[in-house]
Amino acid sequence: MTHCKNNCILTLTSEIRTEEIKINYILKGEMIFMDRKEMITKFSEKSKITKKSAEVYIDDLFDVIMDAVANDNPVKIVGFGTFSRKLVKGRTGKMNFGKNKGQEYKSEDSFTAKFKVGKIFEDRTNGIFEKDKGVDEKVEEE
Repeated sequence: MTHCKNNCILTLTSEIRTEEIKINYILKGEMIFMDRKEMITKFSEKSKITKKSAEVYIDDLFDVIMDAVANDNPVKIVGFGTFSRKLVKGRTGKMNFGKNKGQEYKSEDSFTAKFKVGKIFEDRTNGIFEKDKGVDEKVEEE
């Protein structure tokens, strides 16, 4: 995994499927991602626990976040970000292709997950670290 220093954009795209969770890094035009297995390995090494325990913790964390957001309860992790649910209004339009071209359609209202990045996460993405500022404690979120 490559760490961002300057002039890089980090997008967190959670595509939760049965076998994979991707954290996408866009760095100078290259797509580098950490899959679920690598995330479990890194977490177990950093926390000095078994990979099986790390897998359980990570799966439980994502389950708690998804359940809360699905029940319209935002999850705010100070410094990291906020997960919430957003209503996407249904639309009407016309088909632009095929034998149904020109026929009107209406999509239903639906919900989507939303993530707003926190201050510490944003700073780290821009290459700003607490140690670079000469501060040992966490940066307060505004």
